[in-house]
Amino acid sequence: MSGKKSEKKESELKILEKKIKLAHPEAKWAVNTKINNSTRSLAAITDEGIIIYALNDGCLEEKERYIWPEKSKAKVDFLFIRTIFYFGSDRIEFDSNGQEIKKFLEEQKSIEFEKVERKWYQKIIGFRSQTPWKTLLASIVYLSLLIALIDVLTPGDLSSTYFGIATLISLILFIIGLINPYKIKHKKRFSAGLIYGGLCLWCFMMISVASGDTDTHSDHSKTETAATHVEKHSSHKFNDNHSKDNNSDNNHSIKKASTDSVHKPKKSSVPKDLIPAVVSKNVDGDTIHVTINGKDEEIRMLLIDTPEDVHPSKPVEPYSREAAAYAEEKLPVGKHIYIKEGIEKRDKYNRLLAYVFITPNDMYNEDVVRQGLARVGYVYNDTTYLSKLDDAQDEAKAHKLNIWSIPNYVDEKNDRYNLKIACKWASEHGESTRGCPAQDNDSSHRDNHVTHHSISAKPSHSSTNIQSDGADTHNYSNHSSDSSGSDHQPGCDIKGSRNHIYHLPGDEYYDRTTHVVRWFCSEAEARQAGWRASKR
Repeated sequence: MSGKKSEKKESELKILEKKIKLAHPEAKWAVNTKINNSTRSLAAITDEGIIIYALNDGCLEEKERYIWPEKSKAKVDFLFIRTIFYFGSDRIEFDSNGQEIKKFLEEQKSIEFEKVERKWYQKIIGFRSQTPWKTLLASIVYLSLLIALIDVLTPGDLSSTYFGIATLISLILFIIGLINPYKIKHKKRFSAGLIYGGLCLWCFMMISVASGDTDTHSDHSKTETAATHVEKHSSHKFNDNHSKDNNSDNNHSIKKASTDSVHKPKKSSVPKDLIPAVVSKNVDGDTIHVTINGKDEEIRMLLIDTPEDVHPSKPVEPYSREAAAYAEEKLPVGKHIYIKEGIEKRDKYNRLLAYVFITPNDMYNEDVVRQGLARVGYVYNDTTYLSKLDDAQDEAKAHKLNIWSIPNYVDEKNDRYNLKIACKWASEHGESTRGCPAQDNDSSHRDNHVTHHSISAKPSHSSTNIQSDGADTHNYSNHSSDSSGSDHQPGCDIKGSRNHIYHLPGDEYYDRTTHVVRWFCSEAEARQAGWRASKR
């Protein structure tokens, strides 16, 4: 119906325009015009003046006439969609051809024009006419754009914080304006109050809508997909060791996945279920320490399992060092990250079970699997991202990346790494063969010697259960209190821990350091070997 009305109106304007041109062939323009408070209508602009017409039963009817002044001064105001001329007390608006009409009047009528100067805010579209409803509408549009921009550029709930501050400041300024008539004139207070009240109401509605959007997230849509994978992985809750150590130079060069296979994160706001955290310590490829609200938490990453290197009953497994190095590269100490807690919050070691996100759209768990440095495992009750990680694993397998480059190394049937292959690899590469069958383990002495040598060759990465000054106090059930007592000589009582800190008898952490990797006879010998003194 509205389309028919607009077509009818348009046809009437065309008819009116044709009739005006027939009646005034000398007319320079036919322009929609308004003189003072009259109704806006099509007018003939001639050398003598303005003649406004309307259609009456299809006939041309003159509504108003205005004669151009001669050799006078006037003002002109160029708005976005129209031009306003001020001739004394007369106000004439033209919807188009403003510049041409001004030039004509200057040349033919010798009228000197003064351009209306506006304040900076009066030059903004919507604020030029100072009409309350236009100002309110323009304010809402501009504020919407500003809030959208802040929401894109700021993480988490910062946008709400900034918005609250802006609202408070605007309230203060509004009150000052009402008190001080020099800021807001008395006759305009009602209009200002109307605009401000409307803006506040709209803003609070926007806050309510924005805060409710993120609560609509649900995991129900993922339940069916996850259920098809649970049977594949849930038979083995991998009994992950509480500590791994990155003690020696890498024996493999990591095969990087092609850049085409890495998903680029999309910019978006941070979901409410992601908790901001800061990396405080690297442990290994699937375990880190983070600080959350000032509290240190050890995070065991869900659905992934990287190879072991310091398990008391397992050999150093292929690609364990590379996995730890990758974690240090992607999750360096001090990096701001996000974690998403699992349904089952903690494991038997009281570690927080979680997914780790480098950015809100880039999950580390998925990245390390896609690089072929971890397998899908360690399945607890939370299988939110199981399908996604399975896809990443299939991709790594297809490209034979890292752990998938060794045939049968990943024992998917038994949900573990193949011990026999790991023992053979460790033996061939001079690594520790702890826990290997007798034929694969030449001697316990060589096992300890290799471990000590690899540690002294390169300072280790952060290890589990290390105190703030480096005392390694973790006791494994299969370890004696001093794991390298075989090289302990009388008079050599300085303990060297796995994190390259030495402890003197009487130091605070001397008795707590139970996993001694090397004994020293003097501080000079310890420092020369690459160890540093304990700070306590």
